[in-house]
Amino acid sequence: MTASSQQQGSIALMPVALGAHHVAVEALAVLEILGPREWVRIPNTRPLLPGALAWRGRAIGVLDLAPALRLPALEAPNTRGRNAVLRVDDDVVVITIDRVLEVRRASVDAIKPVHATRWLVERGVPCRGELELELERDLDTDVIPVLDLEAWASMHRSVR
Repeated sequence: MTASSQQQGSIALMPVALGAHHVAVEALAVLEILGPREWVRIPNTRPLLPGALAWRGRAIGVLDLAPALRLPALEAPNTRGRNAVLRVDDDVVVITIDRVLEVRRASVDAIKPVHATRWLVERGVPCRGELELELERDLDTDVIPVLDLEAWASMHRSVR
């Protein structure tokens, strides 16, 4: 979480959809939203980080949440319909998703400890908490996990 969002007591979150599942990432981490891209599988990698794609002249890691959500894993050579390029500490990764939803501002206090979405953490995806959000107009609110990208990056750096 950035210092400016902590000082203001709120955080801008970008919900994304993968299949029927929704997760949120901190909007300030988003560098760019891309359409479908070609990527390459890297042998002997973890299922959540199966390969890399070219972005602005460099290779960046492809983060695939599908295995943790018990959805079909990403198949090379094409990504899903949308790709969110994210800055995570000093790294840049891309999360491949089906849809990007409107950025929402939420109170930092509204992010509760993981409970209803604990299953995602148990499948290897660190979350900083969960949040109730109305994802689309006239729909009920959903409890969605807020990904902890810094913890995820730290976890993957330790196995390099």
